Amino acid sequence: MTHRLAKFVACLLQWPLWLLAACVPRRRDLWLFGAWRGQAYSDNPKYLYEYLRCHRPPLRAVWITRSRPLCARLRAASLEAHHYLSPQGLYLQLRAGAIFFTHTPEGEFLGAAVGRAYACQLWHGTPLKKILWDDPEHVASESSRSRRIAVRLFPWMRNRWDLVVAPSQPVAAIFAETFRGTPVAVTGYPRNDSVVQREVSAAPRPIRRAIYMPTFRGSAGSADSDAAINTLFEASGFDVERLDARCARLGLELTLRLHPSNRLNEALRQRIEGSAHIRFDDGDDFYQRINDYDALITDYSSVFYDFLLSGKPVIHAGFDVQDYMRETRGFYRPYEAICLTPGLKDWAGVMATLEGFARQGLDADYLQRYRQLDAWANQRADEPFAERVARCVEARLAGD
Repeated sequence: MTHRLAKFVACLLQWPLWLLAACVPRRRDLWLFGAWRGQAYSDNPKYLYEYLRCHRPPLRAVWITRSRPLCARLRAASLEAHHYLSPQGLYLQLRAGAIFFTHTPEGEFLGAAVGRAYACQLWHGTPLKKILWDDPEHVASESSRSRRIAVRLFPWMRNRWDLVVAPSQPVAAIFAETFRGTPVAVTGYPRNDSVVQREVSAAPRPIRRAIYMPTFRGSAGSADSDAAINTLFEASGFDVERLDARCARLGLELTLRLHPSNRLNEALRQRIEGSAHIRFDDGDDFYQRINDYDALITDYSSVFYDFLLSGKPVIHAGFDVQDYMRETRGFYRPYEAICLTPGLKDWAGVMATLEGFARQGLDADYLQRYRQLDAWANQRADEPFAERVARCVEARLAGD
């Protein structure tokens, strides 16, 4: 049986659930959560889920996953979690009043079962690169004949959301366009409740731990994604022994956090693992450790917008910016407008910049651009972002 035929049969089998979902009453106090196509316990849904469990006990918060090992791990941690195809998981999806996710209801849950629940799109980052209906590839995919037929036959496959949350008014304006008129609420991202928020200052500061987070390159699961990341490391002068010695002189630990689909060649990985001051972070959730780092090094990853809340230095290492811009789907803002450290060509420049921040502090131009980017991306609040999301959804469920 081909993959397409198997998917078609699976969708046919969901029709009874879709019809049943129209008859089963929904519970306003039952909220379900899922993330990253049902494969991860992370991101905005995780932080909202944990907040509700601690601070809103009348609400029943349940994690739904497509991964049986993840389900077992969450249960072992005394968290209420169910596999999306288990009897209890199906029942809860039919009864849920609201669902929260990072991508789509169909991707994180069983689409037919949750298709009539209130759908809150928590998303997975402030958009730096163009997304959804601003992305030509997405437009082509959604406009294809096969996609149009699938949505007509199986209505729960239509990308549907009743609310999108945003971290600031400028980001909300982007979401209002690309989510095609879906209501957008400026609440902040629940995952950013994990960030110890401070204002940026010019003063020199110790930089003992820095993390490098390059954006994903290539196509997921393909050989070209591995080739792309290895080319980046080689072209940017990532000399393990020289960098390790430089880190030793600075008293610095450098952590590398790569996208799971970007794998370094075995020889380079072994050299890094054998170094004294360079390590990998392969954990599921960066936001659990975001406060451990004194500086962030990235290129085109929107994670830097969240890191700005910490007031700690950000280094933009756009080593291959011209090549990347030719191959990517385009940015909402010119790279020059968001790059805090333009002109870096290699790791020697990155290390010199780190050392300068530690010894001399941040100059006036850097501070001004940092504050402008922070104000554009983040609307700070005196209460948890998760609480703001919860109140917003409660009001909408109540019809206020």
